[in-house]
Amino acid sequence: MAAESGSATCARLLLDAGVDLGRYPDDEEHPLSVSRSLGVLETLLAAGADPRHDEGGRRSVVESVARNGTVAIEERVRMLQALRAAGADLDHVTDWATPLFGAAMNGEDDAVEALLVAGADPFRTPTGLQGVCFSAITGPHPGVERVVDLLIAAGLDPDEPDEHGLR
Repeated sequence: MAAESGSATCARLLLDAGVDLGRYPDDEEHPLSVSRSLGVLETLLAAGADPRHDEGGRRSVVESVARNGTVAIEERVRMLQALRAAGADLDHVTDWATPLFGAAMNGEDDAVEALLVAGADPFRTPTGLQGVCFSAITGPHPGVERVVDLLIAAGLDPDEPDEHGLR
């Protein structure tokens, strides 16, 4: 809960009181995943939190931070950069896709922007363009046009065939 508050002071108090980040309940998101400020994230990382923490089939820490709409984009970028500097892979493929693919597939334009600015590889497959095209099958979603524009600006070619030769 301290991580969700965005207060690094609260997080530090709990850590000083003996909270063990390595023994966090599996059925709850790790504090890194719900951090709402760079200060909290850096406090947790300094205390030994693993930026590569496996959320047991849920989103990765990177994806959770990128898609946290309660945090301004600029702050999310700094948080993602801090995770990367601490050893997190912004392009880590979970069971099915990269954080960029997941954000693009859901039309989360702010998350796509944060990931790209922080250094995520737009060419890592499956690409974000494949994700956003997949989401188009289910109908229009807010943010999709901006997601496409961001990915094209990052260098992806919407006319380039995928690994199956499809366009």
